[in-house]
Amino acid sequence: MANFKKDKDSEKKPDLYKDKIIKGAIWLSVTAIIIGADALLFTIGWNNYRHGSYTVIIIATCFLPLLFFSAYKGMKNILDSIFL
Repeated sequence: MANFKKDKDSEKKPDLYKDKIIKGAIWLSVTAIIIGADALLFTIGWNNYRHGSYTVIIIATCFLPLLFFSAYKGMKNILDSIFL
């Protein structure tokens, strides 16, 4: 009977790992989208900077903490699923 419980517990763990990998992949895809949007905003912002407008550069700079946060969450979830 003890072996039966062990087998039941071991069946639950791969689902947990799979869920963490999926959550990590979602966070990393959000990171990739933010990188693309931020690069586009910085390109537009530096073009507008020549004409005296700083608005788009300020918006792009505000996206940088969100970029690092989503990359951190994605890598943390994936590494937790590997080393847990």
